Amino acid sequence: MSYSARADGTLAAFTSRLDQVPIAMPQMCAAAWLRTRTPLRQVIIAGAINNPKTQALLDAAAASWAPDKALILIDPANPESVGFWRKGNPEAWNMVESHFSNTGSAAAAAAVGGQQAEVAASEVAAAGGADAANFEPTAFVCQNFTCQAPTQSPGRLYELLSNVKPAGVKLQPVQL
Repeated sequence: MSYSARADGTLAAFTSRLDQVPIAMPQMCAAAWLRTRTPLRQVIIAGAINNPKTQALLDAAAASWAPDKALILIDPANPESVGFWRKGNPEAWNMVESHFSNTGSAAAAAAVGGQQAEVAASEVAAAGGADAANFEPTAFVCQNFTCQAPTQSPGRLYELLSNVKPAGVKLQPVQL
């Protein structure tokens, strides 16, 4: 059963309660509202968690009112983060890896597990993660299999997330 079908079933099971006392179930109300907003925006921030520039991008993403976003942090200096996203969301990881690999730096490619160098991301991180930690943190905003140009500017990220959905994106109501 798909996640969408499970979400629809869960919402349907609580429809009468939501109709009677919606304030008693704020998270369910939020989930129902969010379920009608498809496709969601995926915000990927790639950067070392302890880098102030990464924190600035995270702050910009949190500051914008964009309830249709899913926020992902990928720390290329952290082998656990790399492994988790490589396995759990390979499309997100591949975008980050490709971006850093296209910087033209063999060290950059190595730090994110790229093919241009023989050093694995885990080896870079084990050696202190210096190369990966020094990458310019970057944000990617994607929706419906289309991504905006990557940005390293917190102001630009805020602007991207604060904009309304582009024309042509249709909201699909859920039958409860």
